[in-house]
Amino acid sequence: MPIGTDLHYADEKPDAVLELHICPGQDGSFTLYEDEGDNYNYKHGTFATIMRRWEDESRRLILEQRQGSYQGMPDTRIPRRAEKWKGRCPVCQRQQRRDKDYQ
Repeated sequence: MPIGTDLHYADEKPDAVLELHICPGQDGSFTLYEDEGDNYNYKHGTFATIMRRWEDESRRLILEQRQGSYQGMPDTRIPRRAEKWKGRCPVCQRQQRRDKDYQ
């Protein structure tokens, strides 16, 4: 689960640290999507994505190469750290409670 710093507007901290919370128990993946944040250039393909996957059986985090680009894009996007939780991940538990509230 990707966790970033709180932002008050789209381009406040374009190179802010991205933290990954890994909740073992099953495979998982997400695509980090970024664009300029202040225009419609994404409609013309001006954005970047990075696929990240967790392979639970091998306990391996895979960070794929960034695809695409946009003006002002940070040079790198590497997570500061990856948290591996034993048992239930507290972030995941909060999200599951929120999801249940909306059902």
